[in-house]
Amino acid sequence: MSSILVYLWFVTFKSNNMMQEYSLSPLAIASLTTPNALLRHMQSQSIQCIASGGQSPNFKFFFFAQKAEETSIYLVECIINTSSAKSQIKIKADDQSSSQAFSTLFQSALSKFGLP
Repeated sequence: MSSILVYLWFVTFKSNNMMQEYSLSPLAIASLTTPNALLRHMQSQSIQCIASGGQSPNFKFFFFAQKAEETSIYLVECIINTSSAKSQIKIKADDQSSSQAFSTLFQSALSKFGLP
């Protein structure tokens, strides 16, 4: 799926919107020499990447997750600036009642990136 199509899908997805900013650890920043390291890490946390791009210091990722045995869908736009060690995360969910729980899960997965 091309990046343009993923972006259009993300912005037109009829859902609730949640935007947050997080700091990343120095280990996470050091591990983000290419987008593939983060993609593999998030996949190990059952969060799939559907598109990514950029180059240091700015990377953009689009992630997708679905709640186990349910139809709840979560879309995530994650922009990481390695110079500032900050990530901006925009989460869209079709189930507002579980979007905060997913946000916590996503942030937890991201905070483990770069750890041994």
